[in-house]
Amino acid sequence: MSCSILSSNGAEKSTLAYIIKGVAKPSGGKVLLDENDITKLGVTERAKPGITLLWQEPTHYDGITVGEYITLGGKIKADKNEIREALDLVGLPYELYAHRFVDKSLSGGERCERGLRPWGLREGTR
Repeated sequence: MSCSILSSNGAEKSTLAYIIKGVAKPSGGKVLLDENDITKLGVTERAKPGITLLWQEPTHYDGITVGEYITLGGKIKADKNEIREALDLVGLPYELYAHRFVDKSLSGGERCERGLRPWGLREGTR
């Protein structure tokens, strides 16, 4: 499942996204995922079931390849074929992208597509 947050400027969309992702703490209430309280889980734990953010201009990760990025820096064990399948999901050829660094050498579209990759290799969903 994916979800989008749409609203006017200044409506605190970023704050809500940061709370859901685990980057910011809520001032009250709980963050639930499938009826489970994930309020106290960190960013890494929230990434495993696929909670991630995709901005108009994704973050750059110096010194990490696209292949490493889509395995969440190696936290998700994936072989070459699984990485290839994740890249194929959005039409990026393994040979051209798996070993490229996640930096400004990727076009804006490639960076946005690359931002979708971690959900393709979530543990328990392969």
